[in-house]
Amino acid sequence: MVEEGESSKAGKGKRKFHGNNNKGSNKKPKVTCWKCGKPGHFKRDCRSGKGGGKVKTEAGPSGSKDPGKQSGMFVVPADHSVENYYVSMISESFYVKDDDISWWVDSGATCHVCKNLQWFKDFKPIEDGSLLKMGNVATEPIKGLGSVNLVFTSGNSLLLCNVLYVPGIRKNLLSGIVLNNCGYKQVMESDKYILSKHGTFVGFGYLNGMFKLNLDVSFVNNSVCMASTSSSNNCGKSELWHARLGHVHYKRMRDMSKMSLIPAFDLNGEKCKTCMLTKITRQPFAKNINRDTEVLELVHSDLCDFHSTPSLGNKKYVVTFIDDATRYCYVYLCHTKDEALEKFKIYKQEVELYHDVKIKTLRTDRGGEYYDPVFFQSTGIIHQTTAPYTPQQNGVSERKNRTLKEMVNSMLTYSGLSEGFWGEAMLTACYLLNRVPNKRNKQPQWGSLPVKAWCWGKTHPSSNPGVSNQGPLSVNPRGACLALGKNCQGCSLAKVQVNLPKKKKKKKKRNKLTPYELWHKKVPKLSYLRIWGCRAVVRLTDPKINNIGQRGIDCVFIGYPENSKCYRFYVIEPNDYVSVHSVIESRDADFGNEDRFTSVPKPTDTIASSSNFGTSDQVIVSPPEPAAPRRLFRYERVGENLIENGVPSEKRSVRARKAKSFGDDFQLYLVEGSRNEIEFQYQYCFNVDEDPKTYSEAMASRDAAFWKEAIQDEIDSIMHNNTWKLSDSPPGCKLLNSKWIFKRKMKVDGSIDKYKAILVIQGFRQKEGIDFFDTYAPVARITTIRLLLALAAIHNLVIHQMDVKTAFLNGELDKEIYMKQPEGFVISGNENKVCKLVKSLYGLKQAPKQWHQKFDDVVLSNGFALNQADKCVYSKFDTSGKGVIICLYVDDMLIFGTDQDQVDKTKEFLSSKFDMKDMGEADVILGIKIIRGEHGITISQSHYIEKMLNKFNMKDCSPIGTPMDPTVKLVPNKGVTVNQLEYSRAIGSLMYAMLSTRPDIAFAVGKLSRYTHNPGLVHWQAINRVFKYLKGTMDYGLTYSGFPSVLEGYSDASWITNKEDHSSTSGWVFLLGGGAICWASKKQTCITASTMESEFVALAAAGKEAEWLRNLIYEIPLWHKQISSISIRCDSQATLAKAYSEVYNGKSRHLGVRHSMIRDLITNGVISVVFVKTQHNLADHLTKGLNGDLVKSSAIGVGLKSTRNL
Repeated sequence: MVEEGESSKAGKGKRKFHGNNNKGSNKKPKVTCWKCGKPGHFKRDCRSGKGGGKVKTEAGPSGSKDPGKQSGMFVVPADHSVENYYVSMISESFYVKDDDISWWVDSGATCHVCKNLQWFKDFKPIEDGSLLKMGNVATEPIKGLGSVNLVFTSGNSLLLCNVLYVPGIRKNLLSGIVLNNCGYKQVMESDKYILSKHGTFVGFGYLNGMFKLNLDVSFVNNSVCMASTSSSNNCGKSELWHARLGHVHYKRMRDMSKMSLIPAFDLNGEKCKTCMLTKITRQPFAKNINRDTEVLELVHSDLCDFHSTPSLGNKKYVVTFIDDATRYCYVYLCHTKDEALEKFKIYKQEVELYHDVKIKTLRTDRGGEYYDPVFFQSTGIIHQTTAPYTPQQNGVSERKNRTLKEMVNSMLTYSGLSEGFWGEAMLTACYLLNRVPNKRNKQPQWGSLPVKAWCWGKTHPSSNPGVSNQGPLSVNPRGACLALGKNCQGCSLAKVQVNLPKKKKKKKKRNKLTPYELWHKKVPKLSYLRIWGCRAVVRLTDPKINNIGQRGIDCVFIGYPENSKCYRFYVIEPNDYVSVHSVIESRDADFGNEDRFTSVPKPTDTIASSSNFGTSDQVIVSPPEPAAPRRLFRYERVGENLIENGVPSEKRSVRARKAKSFGDDFQLYLVEGSRNEIEFQYQYCFNVDEDPKTYSEAMASRDAAFWKEAIQDEIDSIMHNNTWKLSDSPPGCKLLNSKWIFKRKMKVDGSIDKYKAILVIQGFRQKEGIDFFDTYAPVARITTIRLLLALAAIHNLVIHQMDVKTAFLNGELDKEIYMKQPEGFVISGNENKVCKLVKSLYGLKQAPKQWHQKFDDVVLSNGFALNQADKCVYSKFDTSGKGVIICLYVDDMLIFGTDQDQVDKTKEFLSSKFDMKDMGEADVILGIKIIRGEHGITISQSHYIEKMLNKFNMKDCSPIGTPMDPTVKLVPNKGVTVNQLEYSRAIGSLMYAMLSTRPDIAFAVGKLSRYTHNPGLVHWQAINRVFKYLKGTMDYGLTYSGFPSVLEGYSDASWITNKEDHSSTSGWVFLLGGGAICWASKKQTCITASTMESEFVALAAAGKEAEWLRNLIYEIPLWHKQISSISIRCDSQATLAKAYSEVYNGKSRHLGVRHSMIRDLITNGVISVVFVKTQHNLADHLTKGLNGDLVKSSAIGVGLKSTRNL
């Protein structure tokens, strides 16, 4: 019997022992005789006569003809009686490894044998001592007999009768002889085994050394075959060692076995189910053998981004277009992703005009930047897209992107230039790759190109102009005319002679072609190439050269223009002729030794424009830019300061400038674009400037005319209000200085609304008790504004907006304050006079209070009623129910009227008292967009969120479905601290969106704000997750449809959300008119001992908010005076019982104050507490992080909807 781990000794190892014996080794091998069963000798040396004569066998495994019939096997009873023999012929070739689960087909076995008792359907034990004796003289006892039901994966089953139970056999055997005798048909092909009967399919197997049946073994107890033991028989199992070695590949185990590191065993055909489940990979993608041979038959395209650093011109994206037939590539640099389709249209126009061929197919990924079905249908182009998350199907573009990026990285590293030059490096890399041979572009063989044919003395026309026509040089023996590609109608002879070019002996034939050759039909010349990023001295043009002095400037070589015979350079040397950091093109340059710069200034992002264009008729176009004529604008790269000669403004005239000639061979870099791009450049030029900090900066800026106009408006308002009067300075009086504040007010879309200048007095020099006493002035709460908008949706109110010009100038002072005359407006002849303030100015400590008091007096004297819950809300209604509501926020106000007449009367009244600006229907308040339509009223901050994402470099982040990962537990930072200031800025920016229109991020922002003092990397990653969530839900807005018109609330708490201080989190939300008007997610200030206590604390906070809302609504005439109690829904039955209970017990007696308040609110009919299931509690997302589905349902529940289709 061969022991486990010694299989090699029974096969190849057996000959090694022969060799050792021949060499006279005295050490006897530890083997067992296959004849007598005794240890210490081989069968050939056995002197025992037991076992009968030899059994004739076929060839063995090493050189065998049929491994399925290596040896015979006999079943011999214990009494050695021939009449009781069970005879079976089985294979032993692959049985060195135990397997009691699988079944193997043995064409030589005369009986089915099974080693696993769990396979038997019925079983009869055999206790007569019968032995299974194999051809190698090894024996195993037969323990029983029974039937086995094999179930194939096809669903068919095979019932085996009289199956021997032999636990010691290596594998389960299916006898092919028995199956043949029972009428089954067996087909053994090269790699599979098929079993059928009477034409009906039964099952199949696959080749794994031998044929292994494809069975369903799920019902077999796998623990039997996977159990490990410390016995010597199991220590060599391949499965055991495979698991011990951490599921390494069987090939490595085979190598270890050869090195004697582990026991030897047969590893052929091994498969581990665990490895199959855990190491499964994607199937390899077949190579595209069928490649298009026609130009523009197929175009590959892809978009890749560079998030780290914008390139020259603030470009962040690259889009490539590759022709499949030639592999010629175009590269375009883009500002945003949505420019990809526009670039394709430019590419389409250029290449179709050049080749006079239409693009047939465009292959891209599933990016939305290419989505335009109307365009593709109108042009007849087939737009092929890859399968989701399968970039391999767009392998040509993906490989090209990788090659380009690798080249860009190498070029930047070698040259030492900064990352800001990656765009120029990308264009140069594409330029070079088009001129480098491609292994896909092989030289066509003769016969595939059109040639001249000599047929009966007539020469057929050929489309190959390079082939000579000097007589027949070779003969096609077949009679087919090669010039036409088929039998010629004028040919009757059997021979057609073909003209071929004469071969040049010394010239080697190239096997590969460059994309440039296939695209332009000519061989590229590369002698002019230079090292990218090297130093060069560029000659100035003739009009700029002085007779004395230098004639060139130092530059950096950054590429080649596609359609011009010159070089492109980046100017780095200050000079009097060309701006530093500008891009120029010239053919006159000295590259020297093509040395690299040790230090190159980084390209700046500041852009200036100039109106003086060159007089040359030649237009210089960068490689990705189209050749179609369009309006051109030149912009120069400058350092920190802008060129003051800016783009001509539509609002003011600019003096005419004389055009200067730069010559034919030296031009400034011209950037061309579509109308949208030009408008973008206009807007960008106006937005890059920061607001002036001082009066002198404003007057020196290019927008000085606008600032002068704004200053004059401010002075006019001041003088109109009689804000001050000139007087002599009192003795010993400390004069206050003033300062001009300049601000561009922007529209919702980001464009400039107006230029505003404000005169501010330096009130920080005032002393309390001398110059002022009280400074408090109320402002309307954002909750009040949302509640009024909800009422407007319910009652269909008219909403208009007005702005008080120089609001603080209306406040009357009760203290004498003196100020110096403002800068720029010192009255001639009265330079020694000072301004005695009669009314307040911006900057005074008491200015807000004085303004609100003035407005209060004016409005209340006209019959308006002040709302005591929010003292910035004024209402005036007549007995018929008509009237208006004014909501004041400093100097901005919303006017809600029952009809337009009421609103117009209110506007007329306010304009008579103050200098007002009528802004018409309300569209923006406090940066919040107000959208009104058939759906109701929606408030949104999409523009603010977009600006916030740009501010924190998250504009191009990938959207995500939840603001906070519920599996991540945030803890105080104990490692490296991130930038605390940047973290605080991010929290503040998110806080404004959360407080205004986004209750769905309330918990995430509240949770993250607790770590502002010491933020870590995990906290910053959590903030980025909130940004990613906002990116995907940027268009969300709170919608008030007007239904239901009942005020209702939800309350919830999460017990011990913070393990460090054992604090809990409260959350509540109130809805009116279909949308949320008030919400909060706050950390509880007390420690609670149970879930009920934390829920009760949250309910108490919600109750206080409900009482304030009820008081606010009660004083609005639109609401019915019989206000029903506000229902607050809670998902805790214990909290409800406690709220309505009058009994104090030992567990909750410390909640007495809160309990008394809740009981009082319920008794007085202010609130009522109602039970709601957790899945329907809209305050649940305010206390904890939820999964995507719950976040989405909660957002819908509080009225958050997409404004995309509004």
